[in-house]
Amino acid sequence: MQIKDYQIVILGVLIAIGSVFSTYILANSIVEFQKLQNQTIRVTGSASEKITSDSASWNIDIRTKQPSLKQGYAKLKQDSEKVKRLMRSYARNQGTQTPNTVLAEDTRYNDGTAINEETVASYVSALKKIFVIEDVPAWNPNLRSKTAIRTTDTRYYVDRWEQGQKI
Repeated sequence: MQIKDYQIVILGVLIAIGSVFSTYILANSIVEFQKLQNQTIRVTGSASEKITSDSASWNIDIRTKQPSLKQGYAKLKQDSEKVKRLMRSYARNQGTQTPNTVLAEDTRYNDGTAINEETVASYVSALKKIFVIEDVPAWNPNLRSKTAIRTTDTRYYVDRWEQGQKI
């Protein structure tokens, strides 16, 4: 089997077209990647805001992903307001066995806008992880009575400095 001249030319043209097409795809991918990099908000502390209570101050890192820079800043502001409202509600309900549904409703009655119950649960979980709040487990001394003294956990803000521990 012999290769004819026109077959070599066709093979060369196909390789050239494939090279041009793959270069075009690679260049478009790089351009799109650069566009996404330019829309990312990177904050190193200049956009953080202290949330202050009577006895402590916590820095909380709130992150979001949005399609544009303007939407990202708007979402960050909205989320930080939600955290503030939740922490005020938590302070109002400190020392009680308040469920997340009550915290969500409390934000609506006292701060004007309700926070979704799932959002409350995720924020409470995040605040527990950074040792801002803590639930004290329910106490049941196992007496002869069939009724538990307390059945749900009690909510508290954590003060590790008082206990001599640094966080």
